[in-house]
Amino acid sequence: MPYPRLRPLAARIRAMQTPMLHNALRRRSVGAPATDQPALVIAPHHDDETFACGGMIALKRAAGISVRVVFVTDGSASHVDLKTHPDRVTASRREEAVRACGILGVGAGDLEFLDCPDGRLEELSNVERRDLVARLAETIRRSGAREIYVPHHRDRHPDHEATYALAMDALDLAGTAAEVLEYPVWLIWKRMPLDWSLRELYGAERLDVREVQAVKDRAIGQYASQLPTMPPGFVPQFVQGEEFFWRHALPGAVLEAGPSGRQRDGYVGV
Repeated sequence: MPYPRLRPLAARIRAMQTPMLHNALRRRSVGAPATDQPALVIAPHHDDETFACGGMIALKRAAGISVRVVFVTDGSASHVDLKTHPDRVTASRREEAVRACGILGVGAGDLEFLDCPDGRLEELSNVERRDLVARLAETIRRSGAREIYVPHHRDRHPDHEATYALAMDALDLAGTAAEVLEYPVWLIWKRMPLDWSLRELYGAERLDVREVQAVKDRAIGQYASQLPTMPPGFVPQFVQGEEFFWRHALPGAVLEAGPSGRQRDGYVGV
């Protein structure tokens, strides 16, 4: 926003409109049960997996279903303390992620940290990008996952949208038949003030996670370095006993090109 004095006002408007947009998303979504399919969650940053998918993860793990999580960036650009060295931020956020995922039921052996530069996924060179896609593809193959959870393709955060595109290319390279489900983190909160367009909110599946919400809340609480930096109205979206996902349709539907240039199989929700 080019006018710094307007930022507090914009934040207040966002804080007011977020619960209303969240309710609109709830009304326009369709309830869906948890599946028994092993899953891989691809998270741009340490905490995205818990905010967006913590309930799903806890439900699957409680049922004995395999879940793995891969963190794409190193988290070093977090603005927890400008005096803190980036290496210390990375180490702290990794420790928080291990504790949070442990509460959800995912052990350290099922976590992978790719440690790419936080805040710079869009700036990777061609060589760096090819290497990262190859690493993600190998992670997908080794995971044996039948469901791949990725950030929403319009999640209004550069690293999140870049992670989506990288994941799509990695899925192509891996040749997996897994289903893709997109999850929102900043999709609602980062809408421009008074932006009531709802097109992106259609077609979501709504997962009831009330029975594990207390577990998810404890996991969220492990991100002590991040919670104080969250804007007003952000965290409440993720503690209401529900999670939202946009599932790619099965092959054979009308194709639409995604941000990576990949033809996505009849994407539901656009």
